[in-house]
Amino acid sequence: MTRQVARYLLFFVLYSLHAIGSQDECMQVQGILREGDLLAQSGRKDEGARKYQEAYSRLEKLKNEAPDRESWIVEQLMEETSEKLGLKFRKKSDGQNESPGLVPSLLSGPGRIPSSIPSNERLRILEIEYASNRDGVALNEDKIRQNMRSHCGGIYSPQWVDEDISNLYASGDFKNIQIHASSMRRETGENGVRLVVCLDPKVPLAEWEVERIGENGVRESHLSIAVKDLPTSYFQIGRFLDAESLHRQAKTWEEIYRKNGFYDVLITPKVTPLANGQDKLVMEIREGKRGFIRRIQFLGNKQIESGELKKLVKLKPRNWFSNRDISDCMDGEQLERDLAKLKNFYRKKGFLDIQVEASVKANDDDMNPIRKKKVGETGNGLALIYKIQEGDRYGVEKIAVEGMNSFTEADLLKELREKSRNQEVFDQFDLTMAKADGLLRGHPFSELGLQASVETLQGLYGKNGFREVRIETRVQGTERKGALAVSFKIEEGEKLFVDRVQILGNTQVPDRMIRSKVELVPGDIFDTSKEKQSREKILQMGAFSRVETYAEETDRPNFQNLLIKVEEKPKELSFGIGAGYFWEGKSERSVILAYHFPYLITLNYSKDWDWVCEKMLDAMKSKIGFYMNLLKIRAFWADPADVRKGAHT
Repeated sequence: MTRQVARYLLFFVLYSLHAIGSQDECMQVQGILREGDLLAQSGRKDEGARKYQEAYSRLEKLKNEAPDRESWIVEQLMEETSEKLGLKFRKKSDGQNESPGLVPSLLSGPGRIPSSIPSNERLRILEIEYASNRDGVALNEDKIRQNMRSHCGGIYSPQWVDEDISNLYASGDFKNIQIHASSMRRETGENGVRLVVCLDPKVPLAEWEVERIGENGVRESHLSIAVKDLPTSYFQIGRFLDAESLHRQAKTWEEIYRKNGFYDVLITPKVTPLANGQDKLVMEIREGKRGFIRRIQFLGNKQIESGELKKLVKLKPRNWFSNRDISDCMDGEQLERDLAKLKNFYRKKGFLDIQVEASVKANDDDMNPIRKKKVGETGNGLALIYKIQEGDRYGVEKIAVEGMNSFTEADLLKELREKSRNQEVFDQFDLTMAKADGLLRGHPFSELGLQASVETLQGLYGKNGFREVRIETRVQGTERKGALAVSFKIEEGEKLFVDRVQILGNTQVPDRMIRSKVELVPGDIFDTSKEKQSREKILQMGAFSRVETYAEETDRPNFQNLLIKVEEKPKELSFGIGAGYFWEGKSERSVILAYHFPYLITLNYSKDWDWVCEKMLDAMKSKIGFYMNLLKIRAFWADPADVRKGAHT
């Protein structure tokens, strides 16, 4: 009897402790929810949503562990958390002991919603529910199952769920796809996973129209540009619409409007669901004001002439001699590019604090009378005004080099003075390769000049085998206004030598022909300039479309292999007589009768014999033109010098 009473007391203590633990867990969840509320109220909604998701995950785990008398607290907290997450919450019904079902809304965003299901447990999928975000549109559940790897009775896998989402998107019939996984328990006591597949089925287009919204917000059907002049092939009745294509179509329309002078046009596609399960598309057009650029003006430029700046921009008045790149149609994106180009130009000149702003205003006086107004054109011309604050022009006061062992500072400074001109560097603003001179004392500072100086030092070290040299730069101001001190910190690395030269990728051209163009042989100093020259000479052979060189580590200290990877041009054999030629003074001409690299069969003749060859070509073309096309006969004329070099056209 005493032992039985003790067992009951122990069970009561453990049950009480478990209930207290559940209450503590609920209190912690409430604290997390309060933190999420504070974050959301302060404008940090993303962090608040993460707190809500953390709270819901802990409640979902606690649901199956809490005693019956504590389950209503957990259920109430889950309902509150679901509302904060923008989810619809379903309570238990018909006495089923399962975790609540969640139907995600569009507020949560597409994708797999994170769950608290342990990834290391192999749980079966006990139930799958399909829900539509579109009222009145039935789902084709059979087609959904065909595109899903996850199925009832199968093992739950987050990776498979991600694949299911990708497959459903690839089917092209759905959008805004969400799959939520939650734990559940059957009456038999089996634990498993419940999936809710929530998606938005695509519906066909029933009708579409275009509306113009005036400055006062009044909707009108009349457009300044006729609908027939706008591309409308995408708006086919019965077609499924997607947001990306609609966005591209709107941008195309805006471009047409801008070419007709509507510089601040805004076109917004809006899709409205209809009761019959179809969509209605409305293209809302806010045309804005109309006008062409008639005048361009630069204000505040003291060091650089306006004419020089005007050559840089593309938005400016057109005349009879303007090229195609010049545009007098106001375009916000092109204006941003012009502003960036002006700033980059000033920075190259040493104006590091340059500021450029642009404004557009009506130009009452037509400053470009050459350009005639288009038919139906209304409104005044536009004046494009650039306001420039040049700031100080920075110059180089001091150049220092440190960290070198193989050269003295005097040698490196001399190299920078004498060998840093016309270096090829990458212009990060124009995203092109450009030529630039290195920095010199007393000259303006520029980023391209700094890169040119680095290239000069790397070239010097590369010629002497230090191909892995690293150079860091530091630019600091000095006591004098507008003066800069530039320093180069060098990490030389090891001096390297060539171990072997390997050629890869050649199947037609023998190694010996390629090696004859290589300036480096085993045992030489690994000279990067000779490596570059070798690459260029191999490419000039005319047999390769691409030539690349690499360095490969070896077991020998300070030795590396030179790898030359080539990509050969397609092999072809051609016969025939040329159909085009070059004129260069009174040099001889060569008709290439046949070629198969590296051998050529040519016929040399004087320039005075051109009329003879033309007669021959006319006769052959009239009689054997069919056979020429059939045999793919090729012909071309070239100078003897070009033929000897192996260059053909």
